[in-house]
Amino acid sequence: MGRRTIIMKKLKWHNEERKVSELVLYEGNPRKMNEKQAKDLMRSLSKFNVVELPVVDQNNRIIAGNMRVTALKTLGRGNEVIEVRVPNRDLTEAEAREYLLRSNKNTGSWDMDELCNFDEDLLLDVGWGSEELDFLFQLNDKQEDDFNIDAAAEREPKFKVERGDLFEISSENLTHRLLCGDAICKEDIERLMGGEKADMVLTDPPYGINIVKVGRGGKTKFGKVGGDKWVNANYYRPIEGDDKEFDPAFLLNLAEKIILFGANYYANRLPKSGGWICWDKKPEGARRNNFADCELCWTNLDFPPRIYRCVWQGLLKEGEQGIKRVHPTQKPVKLLSEILNDFSKKDDIILDLFLGSGSTMVACEQTGRVCYGTEMDANYCSVILERMLNLNPNIEIKKNGEPLQNNH
Repeated sequence: MGRRTIIMKKLKWHNEERKVSELVLYEGNPRKMNEKQAKDLMRSLSKFNVVELPVVDQNNRIIAGNMRVTALKTLGRGNEVIEVRVPNRDLTEAEAREYLLRSNKNTGSWDMDELCNFDEDLLLDVGWGSEELDFLFQLNDKQEDDFNIDAAAEREPKFKVERGDLFEISSENLTHRLLCGDAICKEDIERLMGGEKADMVLTDPPYGINIVKVGRGGKTKFGKVGGDKWVNANYYRPIEGDDKEFDPAFLLNLAEKIILFGANYYANRLPKSGGWICWDKKPEGARRNNFADCELCWTNLDFPPRIYRCVWQGLLKEGEQGIKRVHPTQKPVKLLSEILNDFSKKDDIILDLFLGSGSTMVACEQTGRVCYGTEMDANYCSVILERMLNLNPNIEIKKNGEPLQNNH
C-alpha cells in the first residue's frame, strides 16, 4: 500500500476564556526578560490590562504570550479569567515552534525618524534604555548650522563682551556656560565650572605650529587673538599661544574622558594611548595641498583607533576661493556630534577651553549635551552667542547672573 497523505484542516482561530493559573509556559521558549523588562511589562499590564491576547494550543500550552502570562502570575493574578486565542485543531510540534518564533520575530521594524518624535521620557517609561535612546537620537545626523560665522565676525559685535564675563545660555532642557577667560587660568576654570565636574574634555588647543603663517601672499599686519583687528581675505589672526610649544598637562585631570585635537603635534607630552581618532577630511579625488589631509585626536580611552570621514576643506577652501573663515582650526559640527554620540551620553557636561567659533557648543545643543567653555577673545564670544541664538531663537542668555535685555 502507498503512503497515506494526511490533509490538515486549515487553521482558524477564535477566542475562549481560560484561568491564568491553568496556562502552561512553553518549555524551551527562547524569549527571556531581564529584571527591568519584567517590571516594565508588569507596569504596562497594571495600567492597560491584557490587550494583546495570549495564543495557546488545545492543551493550554502557551505559544505566544509567555512573558505576559508570567507577569500576570507574578502580579498575583493567577485566579483571573482572561481571553486567549485558540486554534480549531491540534497544532503539530513544527507548527507550534514556527509560530512561537514568528510571533516574536515577524513584527516589523521601527521607523526611527517617527520614533524620534515621541517624548523621550515616555520612551524611557515604556522600556527603552538610555543607551538605546542615545543611539536612536544620534541616527538623525546633525548637520552644520546655517549661521554665517564670517559675516558675524566682520560686523560690529552684536554682544558687548569683556574679559571675565560669564554667560549662561539656556534652552528648554540645557544650560551651557561661556566664560570670556583664559583656558590656563585655574581661577577662570573654577569660576566656569562653579563646583561641577566635567564628564569629558573635548577641545582643540593651540598646537604650537603657528598655523596662520602658512598662508600665501605679501606682508600683512596681524593682530593677536584678543586684539581688535580682523585680517584681510586669505589670512587669519594668529591664535595666541600657537607660536609656543603646547603643554596639555593641565587638561588631563579635568574630566574622566579626554579627547584632544591636534595631539600629534604634542604627543611627546601625553601618556601613551592606543585610542586615537583620525578625522579624514580630504575630499575624494582632491589634489594634494599644503594642509593636512587628516587630523589626529589623542584620547585617554581604551578602544581601537577610529576613523571619522567628514569632508571639510578648511584652509584649502579659503585659499582657493578667497573666503576667510573666522577661526583657522574651526571644526565641523557634524564631526563633533558624531564624536559626542560615540563617547558621551545625553546630559553629560562637555568642557571645551578653546571654544573658538563655538562649534562644540552647537554640537552639544544638537545632541543633548551641556557645554562649558572658555574663549579668551571677546569678539569670538560675541560670535558664539549670536550663533547659539541663530540655532535656537528661544534660548535665554544671562550675563554674570543677570538676564540680558532682549538677549542683547
